[in-house]
Amino acid sequence: MTQLRYEKGEAPLYMQIYSDLSSKIKKDYYKVGCILPGELDIMEQYSVSRITVRQALSMLESKGLVKRERGIGTTVIAAAPIQENLSCIKSFTHEMEERGLNPSSKSASITRVIADAEMAENLDCEPGEELFLIERIRLADKLPIVVFRTLVYASLPFPENDREYEGSLYALMEKHHIPLPAYAEETYRAVNADTKLAKQLGLKKMAAILLRERKSFDASGHQFGYTASYYAGERYSYSITLKGDRR
Repeated sequence: MTQLRYEKGEAPLYMQIYSDLSSKIKKDYYKVGCILPGELDIMEQYSVSRITVRQALSMLESKGLVKRERGIGTTVIAAAPIQENLSCIKSFTHEMEERGLNPSSKSASITRVIADAEMAENLDCEPGEELFLIERIRLADKLPIVVFRTLVYASLPFPENDREYEGSLYALMEKHHIPLPAYAEETYRAVNADTKLAKQLGLKKMAAILLRERKSFDASGHQFGYTASYYAGERYSYSITLKGDRR
C-alpha cells in the first residue's frame, strides 16, 4: 500500500495519486504502451475510494499522459512533461542530462539563407543579408521534444557540416571559439502545429505547441542570434520562481 498524506494543508488525495503515477510514468516504471493497474487495484494500493481514483486518472488523461478506453483500460501514451526552471541560459543537452534523460537529435542541418523581412526583424539586421539557418529536431530518451530554428550571421565561424549540429549547439560554439550569449531576451506564446511541425514532433496537426523565441546578445549588447523553439506542449513545461514584492 502506498501511503498518502492526510495532514492539514496537504494536496487532495487525487492530486497525490496523480503526482505518484505521473512520476512513475516519467521514470519509466510505467512505460509508454503499457496498461496501468485497474481501478480496483489502484483503490487497494492507495486505500482510497473509486471516485478519488477516477479523478486521478482523469487528470492523467487531461495532461496527455494516458488514454482510457472501455474494455481495454488505461494506456500510457506519453512520458510526463519535462519541466524547466527559468533561471539561466542552458543548452537542451545540459538540461536533459540534469534530469537523467538521454538527449539526441533526429535531424540537424545548417544552410545559408538570404534574410527576408521577417528574418531581418527577428535578428535585427538588414533584409538581403546572408545568414546561417540551423534547424534541429531534439529528442529526450528517443521522444521528440522540440524543433529548434536558429538564425545567426554567416560571418560567424559556424562549420557548414550538418553532423556537427547533432549535439549541443553551445558546446559546438565553444569548440569553434564562438562567444556564448552574455544574456538573452525571451518571449513565449501558444501556437498550433502546422503539417511540418506535427510530422517533426510526432503530433497531430493543430496540436498545442509552446513557442519560445530567444534573442541572444554578446557582452557589448549586440544581438547575434535568434532561435524559435517549438516544444510539444504535452511533453514540456516551464516553471518560474518569483520573489515577493517588498515595496
